[in-house]
Amino acid sequence: MATVFNAEAWLVDRHVAGGRGDHVAVRAADGTTLTYAALGDHVADAAAGLHHDDRVVFVTSDGVAMFCGILACFRAGLVAVPVSTMLSGHELGEIVADSGARVVVVDAPNAPQLEEVLRHAPDVCTVVTDGQLEIGVPPGVAVLL
Repeated sequence: MATVFNAEAWLVDRHVAGGRGDHVAVRAADGTTLTYAALGDHVADAAAGLHHDDRVVFVTSDGVAMFCGILACFRAGLVAVPVSTMLSGHELGEIVADSGARVVVVDAPNAPQLEEVLRHAPDVCTVVTDGQLEIGVPPGVAVLL
């Protein structure tokens, strides 16, 4: 049987396993840093909350949260779909619907577009937020922090 390549394992886990868990893995523009071990913990936590066969759309600003989310998708074997936040809610909704995504990750700066996105993407069943916003979603859509 062929070995399955997992990008998250290559980018994060192998460094922890190799004794480099205390080395800085991420240095964000806002000054935030994460070691490989901390990054691995964040990714594992995020991956545990994802469902098998989901496509996950990221309507977020570039940053550590989006990076961890995409790595979590890799770890869980899911499809990460980062999109441009410069698109309108209608355009984003069409992309979300076309991708077949059932999960949308949104941060506070992009939350105002969410209602429009969900109007065009009825298959979305889960919205994940950064915990800093209150959003209205249709009945049946779970909101996770």
